[in-house]
Amino acid sequence: MFEKIKSIFSKKPFPKSEQIIEFAFESGGVKYYRHTSEANIPYRRALKVISIYNELDMKCTRAYLTAHTKAINNILAKTPFKSTDLFELMKLNNQLSERLEFIYDTDLVYKLASVVYFDEKENPEDYDWTYNQKKIDKWKKDKSINDFFLTMPIADLVPFLKDFNMNFDSYSQIQMEQTAQHLASICTNLLEVQKQDLLNPSKYLWQEEAMLN
Repeated sequence: MFEKIKSIFSKKPFPKSEQIIEFAFESGGVKYYRHTSEANIPYRRALKVISIYNELDMKCTRAYLTAHTKAINNILAKTPFKSTDLFELMKLNNQLSERLEFIYDTDLVYKLASVVYFDEKENPEDYDWTYNQKKIDKWKKDKSINDFFLTMPIADLVPFLKDFNMNFDSYSQIQMEQTAQHLASICTNLLEVQKQDLLNPSKYLWQEEAMLN
């Protein structure tokens, strides 16, 4: 009888998974888990992690960078090419330079956390972008950016955040306002169908996985 009761309370949250999974943290009454090491992450989820680390390094999403190049091509294709077009090219180039100076992109850190940390409703072998958009929104409602980055094991994913000596909320607000300005500048030089692609980032999410298929 004791063993039966013990088995109930020690029940694994992911009984079908062959990977070693451990509890990571709790937020808003929901428990989140992670694989015990990067080597244990199933390849489909691991490919998503690689994609996001690449975006963190670029300081922008693949969708943003793709939209940027399309905007540049649209300007260069104008006939006749005017001096105002040259200023527009310079502005877009300066924006990309500014992004390289970002310490981090807030939404990309959330995005990375959403891949590495998963709840009991998720498939630990893979990643559902639509579900995780809602998960990220929930995280943002549950805690401020500052609290989330400081109290969750996020610094394990992005080590330099341990030495970050500014207020996360203040910095993130400035960074997100800049991103909004950058996107507005890009959109003024995109066709309507290209704008829709920018609003559908899942189209460009997982380049590493697409290359294998």
